[in-house]
Amino acid sequence: QKLGEAIAAINEYLNQHPLGEDDDHHFMIDFRFHNLDILETHYPIMTLKMPHSPYHNQRVVCVVPDESPKLFELQLSLEDLMIMSNQFEKRMEMAKQFDLFLIDESIKTQVMRAGGQKFLHKAQVVFVPDLVKMSFEEATKHVNIPQIQGSTASVILGNATLQIEQLKENMTELLKDFSTVAPFGAKNIQSVVLKLKSSKIPYMPLYTSLKKPGQSLVSEQREALDQVFEEVMQMALDDGLVDEEEAVKQKKLMKGRVY
Repeated sequence: QKLGEAIAAINEYLNQHPLGEDDDHHFMIDFRFHNLDILETHYPIMTLKMPHSPYHNQRVVCVVPDESPKLFELQLSLEDLMIMSNQFEKRMEMAKQFDLFLIDESIKTQVMRAGGQKFLHKAQVVFVPDLVKMSFEEATKHVNIPQIQGSTASVILGNATLQIEQLKENMTELLKDFSTVAPFGAKNIQSVVLKLKSSKIPYMPLYTSLKKPGQSLVSEQREALDQVFEEVMQMALDDGLVDEEEAVKQKKLMKGRVY
């Protein structure tokens, strides 16, 4: 039901805000208190192999090119190129989600001046000459991308064009794979996202711990987040996608998550 509501909410938003043929938008559905909020945002990604997932990537990298009109004239692979919001305050908040920053050398001074250390948080930083002219692959060719540490990771659940049954199958597979496939471990998964039909950072979180460094979730948030997984697993159980023993096992696993 929640997946259906989320997709319906996105469709309603798009009806009210028509996009041009080449326009791309990224939306977040916020379930913290069982309400639907439509926000345009940017989000780091992490994917697991699932039956209907159209996209697989294991990088948690932010690329910050020179913010100039040139950027929008380039034919960059934006499904791989993570670009933060143009608003500095939002950039600072979202910057904490990344393990590695590739930054255009031309804006090194601006990045490292007041607030720079807070913006970069504890991430690895690499300054690259003429980054704005490069593809993601070119930019990372000589960079050692670090091992993902989980607390910065998100999981792509699927694609908004998929049927609800397919999304449920993906969620079921995701729950099964949490403890075995995810290289960063089940207990550190931070969010589950839905991929929209778009080419520019098109991810919609369906579940997120929204944890900030050094802070814990309040009990209401914890209960609301747990219930999302509880409901999806129950749907999978009702539809025979998992047996009862497996459902109980996965529910216990999710109850044991570290937020």
